Amino acid sequence: CYVQAPRGFPDRTSPADRVEVNDHRRMKAMGIDILVLFLVFAGSQFATQAYVNSSRAATVDAIEADRKAVDVAEENRDDAKKALDRAEDADPPDAAKVKDAEAEYEDAKRELKAAEDALERDSRKLQPVYNTVSTIFFLFGFLYLVVPSALTGRTLGKRTQRLRVLREDGSPLRPVDAVKRYGLIVVATYALSFVLGPLAAVIVLVGVTTWTRNPNMQALQDRIAHTIVVSEATE
Repeated sequence: CYVQAPRGFPDRTSPADRVEVNDHRRMKAMGIDILVLFLVFAGSQFATQAYVNSSRAATVDAIEADRKAVDVAEENRDDAKKALDRAEDADPPDAAKVKDAEAEYEDAKRELKAAEDALERDSRKLQPVYNTVSTIFFLFGFLYLVVPSALTGRTLGKRTQRLRVLREDGSPLRPVDAVKRYGLIVVATYALSFVLGPLAAVIVLVGVTTWTRNPNMQALQDRIAHTIVVSEATE
């Protein structure tokens, strides 16, 4: 037999689309899609680094030298601070030694700042490359999720688990619905990544899985796009 349509929605789904959704299957479907996107992301990062190492070798070498300079400058600053502390803690303190230690400490801090500025300046030269690759990856992610969903209501993960996304009234997903549902996920992750880095994906994932706490099994993106996830009948 088949379960009824989710509470609050008209029962316009066909019998083949009204099988109870299994939490494990839905989570597994999401995991498959995330794995695909992660593998593409890892591959894009590897390819980008290989490209940068070959075509921007001078900049890469400069960045590496800058990092070493920052490490040395940090050690010099720490040593200067310890020398200053010893001079100030002497009993009785020698005013001349304290003054010299303070001057050396200030010089060490200025050297560290200069090294950090150089590292930031050289790192910015590669930022356009990384930003371009990041944009291409998120565009791929958008297309990977939206195109098959707009055509069939299923991503690769949902296809393997025999799940389908429908509109709340049980009618097939339209392209605009697929764009709303998955566009929110991709755009939110992309925007937050500039501020939070990899943590952005974790935060969005929490929002994506809110369906586990919703009576109609709707995640945040489902409620915004007015969609539901249903199971297909098995023979």
